[in-house]
Amino acid sequence: MKSTEQIAKRVIESINKDPRELQEFIDFSKIYVIALKIAFRCDRQSAWELLGIYIRELEKIALWRRKYNRRIDEVARGKKGHLGVETLNNRLKDILNEARKLKEEFEADYRNMIKNKKESFD
Repeated sequence: MKSTEQIAKRVIESINKDPRELQEFIDFSKIYVIALKIAFRCDRQSAWELLGIYIRELEKIALWRRKYNRRIDEVARGKKGHLGVETLNNRLKDILNEARKLKEEFEADYRNMIKNKKESFD
């Protein structure tokens, strides 16, 4: 996985090519991150609600599908209780590794869906 510095550098490069769409996404993310930081420092209930809203909005941007949430639930149920004996650092690594695998699975599913739709129109 790329470091955040590498990602930031590529984002800056892409802004120079076509800044509008990417800048909108960056501004959207900045606002929610700032709001989350404020809320976590003064009102945890608002923070959790904002986090839920932010995730739902990101899912819309990513063209998320309901079945992906079901798959995430399956993985989470499989992990529940098994991560408790590990250190926090190891639990975070494990969860991030699962997220990377699911991302690849979801992207492959999406590509197949687009391919099938395209073939049905031909």
